[in-house]
Amino acid sequence: MHIVIEDSLSALMRAETYGQIGEVITDFANQCGFEYFGYQYWPGDYAYGHPEFSGTVQTNFPQVWQRRYVEKNYYHDDPVRLFGLEQEGMLEWSQVPRWNARQETMMQDAANYGLEEGIVASCHENPKGRLQLTLAGKSFKGDMRLAAQAMPSIVPVMLVCFRCAHKLEDKIKWLTERQRDVFLLLRKGQRRENIASQLSLSVRQVDRHIARIKENTGTNLVVGD
Repeated sequence: MHIVIEDSLSALMRAETYGQIGEVITDFANQCGFEYFGYQYWPGDYAYGHPEFSGTVQTNFPQVWQRRYVEKNYYHDDPVRLFGLEQEGMLEWSQVPRWNARQETMMQDAANYGLEEGIVASCHENPKGRLQLTLAGKSFKGDMRLAAQAMPSIVPVMLVCFRCAHKLEDKIKWLTERQRDVFLLLRKGQRRENIASQLSLSVRQVDRHIARIKENTGTNLVVGD
């Protein structure tokens, strides 16, 4: 169990973007034996789906379940989502309160699509910063005990990492994929020649990307020769 926590924390310390944190979460879920995971990071007042929402929502839940979730309009009644939004802590799905028959129906429906049980953890940094992480799958696959021991240590650190990544994502959201690659290598102190070699570019191409990065982010990057 300690190895899972140490490995995940070490990987989080190296993660800078939403995508990189997502890779850590994927690996963490796999180490805990869960096939499915979902996470939502709210950096502000706006809910997912609002035009001003600027966090991130990711899941690898079965596509057939995701389509049914939308078709049945379960979003506003989802007891797991509401727990993460309104409360802080950790609960197994079986312990998440259901306030009406529709919520009970939704959870039974989820089980029919392979989401038989799960565990959800929520951490609130402040009223405007919240993270919810859910691991789910068939009852014989996931190690609920391991997840329950690891998540209290992992989730608060994930929240801090998401907050830092949010600031970075806001700065680089207008960059192309290649410019993002260059930018992240620059942040690690890589020299222009090394960046060119790693990305199979010429130094002149790297210089052009750096110029565009400065223009789009307003960042005065200091680049090694």
